[in-house]
Amino acid sequence: MKLNFDVKPGPRLFPYTYGEMLARAVYQRLNLEDHDGLSVHSVSWLWGDAEATSRGLVFSGLQSWSVGLREEDARRLVEDLQQDPIIIEGLEVVGGRRVHPSPTGTYRTESPVLLRLGDEHLAHSSPKASDSLTHSARRKLRKLGLPEEVAREASVEFTGDGKTKTVSVCGNQYKCNQRPIVIDAPPPLQEGIMTTGIGGLTGMGLGAIAPTGSSSAND
Repeated sequence: MKLNFDVKPGPRLFPYTYGEMLARAVYQRLNLEDHDGLSVHSVSWLWGDAEATSRGLVFSGLQSWSVGLREEDARRLVEDLQQDPIIIEGLEVVGGRRVHPSPTGTYRTESPVLLRLGDEHLAHSSPKASDSLTHSARRKLRKLGLPEEVAREASVEFTGDGKTKTVSVCGNQYKCNQRPIVIDAPPPLQEGIMTTGIGGLTGMGLGAIAPTGSSSAND
């Protein structure tokens, strides 16, 4: 299940690694398993107005934030945030609306997508990118409990214009991609992929996706 929240930022400077901070907060709130394994959840960056400075970001006005989780975990997160809406210092989370799969199969990246082939980080322009996206999506669908023959019905590729971006997670640097994607799969499988995110480190704030139609993320 994919949930979208409104976030009210306080008057403070947020480090550029705030996406990792949000992801860790979700882990702590829900005590999620497989912290070091294949994540079947995703945590996005914030979407809205922000001013970039040499030391971090200053958010302005209401922000949008999404989390993809198994249904029982999604319900627990909503309940927990109702009790304590401060997800990290300076960010108050309200609401919790379900996000439905794209009717066209097209999705924007809510946070940069990390594609790995061994020690190599693939750029969106790589001829291996589509295979890597599809491999990631099918692995996550299998981790959700779907049979191999069902997971193989899904394929994923980049579309439109894109760019690469170096992102720091846990002190490591990763070359990631910001570019729309197309998922060729029945709606239930699209929802599974949208929930888990795509590529590596989705549980740490990378690879979150959502149906196309919003503004750009704070990066």
